[in-house]
Amino acid sequence: MVRKEFDLVHREAMEESAEWWLQYDIQHERASNCERELIEVRKNESSSEFSKKFEALQKENAALLKNLEILNSELNAEKLKCISRKLH
Repeated sequence: MVRKEFDLVHREAMEESAEWWLQYDIQHERASNCERELIEVRKNESSSEFSKKFEALQKENAALLKNLEILNSELNAEKLKCISRKLH
């Protein structure tokens, strides 16, 4: 009787251990995939494609800043016209 109980408990422990190892393997695989993806992203960031995109965005930003300055100048000119009209 004791032997049967021992065998049953031992089998249950082995099954639980197998479940834990399976979960460990799944989580390990997920972590490995994330690490590979992160390495790939870092490689892409340092590539010339990233540099080209960054350069294009800098040029676009400079052009937008220039347009903003022009629009601000036009706005100030219109404000002065409005003030001038109110005074006359």
